[in-house]
Amino acid sequence: MRRTVLVLAVLAVAAGGAPRPLAGQSATPWGDPDLQGLWNYSTNTPLQRPEEYAGREWLTEEEVEAANLESRTFATSERRSELTPLFDLSLNFNQFWWDIGGSTGRTSLITDPADGRLPPRTPSREAYEASAEAQRLQEARWGLGPAHGPEGHGAQRPLHR
Repeated sequence: MRRTVLVLAVLAVAAGGAPRPLAGQSATPWGDPDLQGLWNYSTNTPLQRPEEYAGREWLTEEEVEAANLESRTFATSERRSELTPLFDLSLNFNQFWWDIGGSTGRTSLITDPADGRLPPRTPSREAYEASAEAQRLQEARWGLGPAHGPEGHGAQRPLHR
């Protein structure tokens, strides 16, 4: 009986994890490219192109090697003297969870527009971000909104014995 259950469990996991065909996954119902899937962010390539690399899409081989060495030695004992005690403690605790990755050779993850930078915000976007609605939503994202129950009252909650 145990063997049957084990075999069925293995088959269920294998069937559920099997890759699905790509047919029909090229666009969303509203016409945008369908970007669903698993994405790997294990790279030390910045999102926007730093000013020092303006006009350059690719790093030189020496710059790639230096970037990879920097990411490998970021929180090692050789570099601990450069860190503040609090930052050192947070690195010590969280280092296990980081997938540092290496350089792809690109100067930024953004490839379009050609300057590798995020385009400036439009005036309508800046007006929205200054609105009360945007502030309320931002606070709600971080759990800072108005308290609608005892969970949000923090230190004001009564202690019962």
